[in-house]
Amino acid sequence: MPSGFLLTYAVTNILINEIRDGFNKDHELYYTDNNIQNRIAIPKVLDGWNYTIREFPSIIIPAVTGDNRRMGIGDAAAIPYFGVSATEDQTVATPTYRKFFVSGVLPQGILIDVTYNGDPLTNPAQWQVKVQREVGGEERNFVEFTGIVIGPNTTYPRENFSFISQSPTAEQYGGFFDLRPDIFVVTLSHIERQIILDKLWSMLWFSKKREILFKGIVILDVRNTGMTQEDYGADKLYIGKMGVSCATEFRQLVYYLDTVEGIKVHGEAVLPPVI
Repeated sequence: MPSGFLLTYAVTNILINEIRDGFNKDHELYYTDNNIQNRIAIPKVLDGWNYTIREFPSIIIPAVTGDNRRMGIGDAAAIPYFGVSATEDQTVATPTYRKFFVSGVLPQGILIDVTYNGDPLTNPAQWQVKVQREVGGEERNFVEFTGIVIGPNTTYPRENFSFISQSPTAEQYGGFFDLRPDIFVVTLSHIERQIILDKLWSMLWFSKKREILFKGIVILDVRNTGMTQEDYGADKLYIGKMGVSCATEFRQLVYYLDTVEGIKVHGEAVLPPVI
């Protein structure tokens, strides 16, 4: 599972991009003042981390760290996971031979299904291999296989190989990452503030809701949470605040621990000097 910071950044960044896209594509922000039709400038949409606000109107979305809400996957609190992490021993790789180190928790002799999913395909593209134990030096588990054309790594890279065990290697948990960011609208006119807030609410709850959902974020609630105004030189800043509740699904792997078969301690006793 990604860290809370990465999920916070990803969700905030998606909201910023969708709001920015919505205002750029559908810019119909007009109002009438003294029988004159005015058009509001396209708001600047910022993340609020590294900007000093100097252009108006602006929309700022500061990142707020969310919370994990573990729900399980389907009807199960956890489901078994069969994936195997593997690191290649490139010192012995040839165009017809590949060797990969795998987790020490895997029993020796267990079968691993290896598939190459890249283009061009290896020859063959699938293998069923046994986990072996390397003796001498570092005792590590590994799998190896041969073929007519299966290397080198520059042509057939490691990331295109998948390794699937016939026994579970981890448990997979699921849930939701809840995020409740506040969105600030800053303008030089109270009319602009109200129109942009209305447009923003309509965008998040209606016109952009499905597009945001397709990117993995569920909008749960959108609400206006307050309005203020502050002096800004000879002008006034009109600030509106909107609260958004959203969630994104996550999956988390908990790998089984490697078995510790023995511990060796090497040391040397040093006596204090005789005075």
